[in-house]
Amino acid sequence: MRRIVILTVLFVIAGWGCRKDVPTVLIRAVSEYRAGRYDTSTDHVVWMFGISPYDTPQVSINGYPVDIYSAWMDGYFVWDSVPPISSGQEVELNLQFKDLNESDREASAINEVPPVPKLTLVSIDSLHMVVSWESPDPEKVDFVLFHASITCRDTGWNFESGEYDTLISDLEMNTVKVYVPRACSPYPVPIEHTHAYFLLSFVSAPWSGEGDNVKGAKGQYFAVATVSDTVSWNRDTTTTVTYPVPKHDPRKIYDLLSKYFGHPYGE
Repeated sequence: MRRIVILTVLFVIAGWGCRKDVPTVLIRAVSEYRAGRYDTSTDHVVWMFGISPYDTPQVSINGYPVDIYSAWMDGYFVWDSVPPISSGQEVELNLQFKDLNESDREASAINEVPPVPKLTLVSIDSLHMVVSWESPDPEKVDFVLFHASITCRDTGWNFESGEYDTLISDLEMNTVKVYVPRACSPYPVPIEHTHAYFLLSFVSAPWSGEGDNVKGAKGQYFAVATVSDTVSWNRDTTTTVTYPVPKHDPRKIYDLLSKYFGHPYGE
């Protein structure tokens, strides 16, 4: 009997010895409410790093399962447009998954969707694109993201295009002015026509950079309200061009956040 007990203890110790230290589980998630020119939409994007590649995580927003999954080499990507959310609504993220030791884990986070940006000026010509908005309440918004894709054309229909983005942490700053020729560089001369598609987002991120707002794992859960539209200019002012707003890519906001806050693993 004593021999059996000793062998059992040794087996347990050996089992502990086989467990390996694993990278910290990291979560980066975005719930975005978008007000387009004619409609509204919702996107939830979740990245999970340091979890088991052999198990499908369970993710829910406000109790609704998010069920569009994709496994990547550096993590697990989850996207869905359900449930719909709106400005001022509380959103709760819940995750169940296994870490790299195949241990069951849970994580959660709560945030509130900020107010939708109210545009006050949108203009573009051959030199500048200007977008202004009403300054948000600092109690509800932590920073502003702006992104624009700009295209320039000359009289011979030669095109050049480029992108511009910025993060604004001083909420008293409520205007972005983009130098169009630099965004389109190398730009056609003379510029006959310009066109831009832009996103303006108010972001709630209740963390200082020294801490996180996800419980049970390291990570951030951003709540975002976005307006998007297009604006164009022609040298011949008698000509008007109306462009449809492109289909929204839910990964765009995530990519912008990663640009300014870094890849969760520092890559």
